[in-house]
Amino acid sequence: MRSSLVSVIAVTACLLPSSAWAAEGGGSAGADQQDVQIQDIVVTAQRRSEKANDIPISISVTTGDQLSKKGITSTADLVKVVPGLIFTPSFANTPVYTLRGVGFYESALAASPAVSVYVDEVPLAFPVMTEFPPLDVARVEVLKGPQGTLYGQNSTGGAINYIAAKPGDHWEAGGELGFARFAAVDLSGYLSGPVTSTLGARLSFRTAQGGAWQRSVTRNDSLGDANQISARLLLDWAPTDRLTAVFSFSAAHDGSDTLAGQLIKIDPVNPARVAPGLSDSLVTRNDARLADWDAGKQFKLNDNLYQASARLDFEASDNLNLISISAYQRFTEDRLSDVDGTAHQLLAERDTGSIDSFSQELRATGHNGSLKWIVGGNYSTAKTAERNFFGNPEQSNTLIVPFLPPFKGVTSVSSNKIETYGIFANADIALTSRLSVTGGVRYTNSNNRYTNCAYDTDGSLSRIFSFLSSTFTGTSVTIPPLGCVTLNAATGLPAVTTSSLKQDNVSWRAAVNYKFDTGTLLYASVGRGYKSGGFPALVAANSAQLAPITQESLLAYEVGFKTPLFGRKVQLNAAAFYYDYDNKQLRGRINVVPFGLIEALVNIPKSRIWGIEADLTARPFRGLDVTLGGSYVNSRIREFTGFGYASPALENYAGSAFPNTPRWTGVGDVQYNWAAGQRHGLFVGLSSRFQSTTNATFFNETNVPVDPTYTIPSYVVLDARFGVAASDDSWRLQGWVHNLTNKYYIQGLFRGLDTTYRQAAKPITYGVTFSVKW
Repeated sequence: MRSSLVSVIAVTACLLPSSAWAAEGGGSAGADQQDVQIQDIVVTAQRRSEKANDIPISISVTTGDQLSKKGITSTADLVKVVPGLIFTPSFANTPVYTLRGVGFYESALAASPAVSVYVDEVPLAFPVMTEFPPLDVARVEVLKGPQGTLYGQNSTGGAINYIAAKPGDHWEAGGELGFARFAAVDLSGYLSGPVTSTLGARLSFRTAQGGAWQRSVTRNDSLGDANQISARLLLDWAPTDRLTAVFSFSAAHDGSDTLAGQLIKIDPVNPARVAPGLSDSLVTRNDARLADWDAGKQFKLNDNLYQASARLDFEASDNLNLISISAYQRFTEDRLSDVDGTAHQLLAERDTGSIDSFSQELRATGHNGSLKWIVGGNYSTAKTAERNFFGNPEQSNTLIVPFLPPFKGVTSVSSNKIETYGIFANADIALTSRLSVTGGVRYTNSNNRYTNCAYDTDGSLSRIFSFLSSTFTGTSVTIPPLGCVTLNAATGLPAVTTSSLKQDNVSWRAAVNYKFDTGTLLYASVGRGYKSGGFPALVAANSAQLAPITQESLLAYEVGFKTPLFGRKVQLNAAAFYYDYDNKQLRGRINVVPFGLIEALVNIPKSRIWGIEADLTARPFRGLDVTLGGSYVNSRIREFTGFGYASPALENYAGSAFPNTPRWTGVGDVQYNWAAGQRHGLFVGLSSRFQSTTNATFFNETNVPVDPTYTIPSYVVLDARFGVAASDDSWRLQGWVHNLTNKYYIQGLFRGLDTTYRQAAKPITYGVTFSVKW
């Protein structure tokens, strides 16, 4: 695994043009020194403008220009530039993000994230909202480790904060048009400038169309077209010298195809009723394009997100600022997904639902000599409504009662009303010119009111559960057609499950850092973070499936350094961390008699993570930029007895690593720019990403050895780019290749009721992009 990282670096270096190395000796020494030095990046990770290398937090920063050049068009693509960040698609196409081994694999609308995503400090309250591509980004900051004492949402894994490009003091415009393999088109643009002396505006948009890259194993059919469009109007108003206001209004639509899986194993619940011909859909070779899905159905998204936010900054005095951030979001979904990897009607899922979310934060910031402080509070409320229909006429487990007809489908209907408020404070104290300490604390209180029931769709399921309820209770029970069929675990009667979950916690963080005259920063920190508990959105035969998971907590220790080297030609940052993890949340399985193993949310009582990470930025000579990053994450369950994919028995999984948590990840990028006359320049670049082997479920060393079926192999992926640009960067023509070696690799692996299937990443894609600025 480590040799793969070395190989990536070596390949990257070898592909540099020979003229790049010859350029080392050219040019004046003074000019070279100015061009070669790595410039400081100013971030707002601690809610104030600071140099990234001056803050005692592990942070990765990528500018909007770098995102564009590297072809990063989604939050999922950030894995290309952030070591330790993992993206896993869920079976229902909801994105799951994991940082340093901390994530939450769940597809429900109301699932709270372990890694929170923000746009200009406004939280995208739920992971499903992050499916839309980021729009007109100035930079993105990825903070690692528990968050909460500074940012609006508690999270145990970290935070991703997009900073939107703002209007300037003169009119400007720009656009980008790209064409790629599979007839994909990507178009974006912006118009920005001063409307009056006190009001600036920036209008931006983006659309992505086409690109169907999946092919059916059993017929001439394709899947994977994009159909995305988004727009934002941002207004920057400064009515007085002391008051500024930023208003943002955005809308996004995603009508893209939902992707299908690759069938790799047939494992029916009831072998006597397995659908004939399933093996026709098996994918027997490593071809990323092959998959299968039901014929004649439109497997698409119809998702929409509308957002409005207002930020007011008032300078009350020279050392006191008051800030208000208000935001409203509405999300709607209507998506159809094939979740069995076959052309048979084993399981198709249609999810419809909505989220209405409002958040309000008020805070005061100030400084007094050696003290910098923040005090504030926030309130948020969210209402979610979710309806999940599962059509399964060919599934083997639909014959529950032998003398009653099998059922052909079921609908789950759930709702959540979540209210959360918090108060927080943070202070930085400079004890000397070199030594400073940081302390922060936050109190959070939340209340989630929840309902859920599974409903009959055609009369067949109501007859089955009428019989089961009558048998359990010893009385005659009749469930009407289309009625609620979930049986109460205590009474055995059908009933809508109504529950609530009230939680509170105190998260905190303390850090000490020391900065040398050379610019080197040493820091150490300890803190506790929390992630709220919640309820599942499952088809529940028994209300025991709907029990909530409790909040998880993580006690984090970290030491690190950030140091400039060789006259600021190199910046090296590194950190080591240890996490003591309580009640880690995940989607698992429980045994409910007489239904057997069925899905539920569960907590892992005790686990731990430790690891190291490093990133290096270098500009050894004018025109050459190198970035390298690597992360090692060692996860281990200390206490957990439950059910995994690989064994139907109740097992002790102490000692197992977390699912979907590779030990090694690495990223690298090299770009060389050189002049082609006075008006133009040429460039060539190569980037890479490495991920080591991981597993999709739990294993132990005694009864449940590692099963290759549930192994996600390691991989190295290379991307290349090359082109010509104006010397003032007013235009750029770029050719690019993603997955240069056409590497086959897996992003997700899922166990259904009758099948196991995997989600392969895109094969080699290539295209050309033209961008212009006025």
